[in-house]
Amino acid sequence: MNKLRLIPEYEKVSKLYLSFENTFFNTRFGYGKAIAEIVDAVNALVPVEIFVKTDDENVLFKEFQKKRISLENVKIINKYSGTSITTSGFPIFAESTNGSEFFGITYNYLRNHENYDCSFKKIEKFGKWIVEKEGLKEIHLDFDFNSAAIAVMDDVVLVSEDIIDKNREVEIKDILIQLFSQDVYFVPSLPGDFTKDLDTFLMPLKNKTWIVSQYPTDSVQISAIDKTVSILKNLGHRIHFIPGLKSIKYGDINTMPNYVNSIILNSYILVPEYKIEEDRFIKEILENYGYKVVGIDSRKIVESNSVLHCISRTLPYLTKGSIK
Repeated sequence: MNKLRLIPEYEKVSKLYLSFENTFFNTRFGYGKAIAEIVDAVNALVPVEIFVKTDDENVLFKEFQKKRISLENVKIINKYSGTSITTSGFPIFAESTNGSEFFGITYNYLRNHENYDCSFKKIEKFGKWIVEKEGLKEIHLDFDFNSAAIAVMDDVVLVSEDIIDKNREVEIKDILIQLFSQDVYFVPSLPGDFTKDLDTFLMPLKNKTWIVSQYPTDSVQISAIDKTVSILKNLGHRIHFIPGLKSIKYGDINTMPNYVNSIILNSYILVPEYKIEEDRFIKEILENYGYKVVGIDSRKIVESNSVLHCISRTLPYLTKGSIK
């Protein structure tokens, strides 16, 4: 088939998706409070769809009531993938190179995981349902992948090399290179982050401009970041470094807080907030790029190894000829 152009998240957005489950995600990590803050911030900007179990609706509504949030622009959908980490299994949005057709790229979800079970299959099916719901054409990748394992610009797609099945590495890399119209580069994920995703240290901010977490020169993270930065600089891209934060470890918690795991919504950016001095610096940096910045308290949800980009997904503005 013809090549597909993956749609960068900094391009025009028409909708925001969120997911909510009370058990575990909310009771332990406060997802309800975070979702209420997000909805309060974006309610007047784009429509919001929240996937939630019927039994959990009242819990979520109580969080909305605390902030007196209007639900006029919010649609509650009683269909749930099985995880509040919305990016998991969610389709990757693409268009034909002439902008006349739109696609949802689905993929196998953790089929090679040693603890694979029916809950993973449910997440995978949910991604296919989204494609059908939005009236897109489906392209399925018959190997394990993830929507957060890529970072997309107009001219380049970075792919986490650590998510690729090593037994099929050459085959999978060739499939991706042949499928995407942008140039494809495979880069390491961040050492210390078990997700193998790229949205823990890398954010495409606007065309040819990246926000990248910076760590000390003697850290284990620096080699992975240096390789990625070297590729981008050779392509003539601009890199703006921001502080990489110390990992949080206690009990069974082992997570890496960051600022790049943000949501871009047209002229707005929702950015994690940790109530530390660095919060102010990040806000100033992003405002200097012309964005209106809204901080979302992420001190609790980050302990689930997810922040704002992980728990949400945006739908591009899918109108023929309108994206580029």
